[in-house]
Amino acid sequence: MEDKNIITYQEYRNAVEVVSNYEKQQREILAAHHPILGLEKNDYVIYIGGSTSQYLKKGRKYRITCKPLSNKRYRRKLSIINDAGRKMIVRHSMFIPTKNK
Repeated sequence: MEDKNIITYQEYRNAVEVVSNYEKQQREILAAHHPILGLEKNDYVIYIGGSTSQYLKKGRKYRITCKPLSNKRYRRKLSIINDAGRKMIVRHSMFIPTKNK
């Protein structure tokens, strides 16, 4: 007797593909609305202000040290090398992406 709650391997693979396509689409939508999240390690961003830090200068380029984070714990944070040459984690809303290095 066949159990109606068991799916076939092909149905399982189709479901995995649907979920994978959905997650990819969500990442593309997020990157389109938040261009900082589409950047990679060693890309550059320009500081536009919003911090009282003495190690950030408005209009200056900063190098990203790792892929920008976006999850519940980090709430869209960005890791950069500041003017003192040290790693600094900041809010992505204080920066805009730049095309050239």
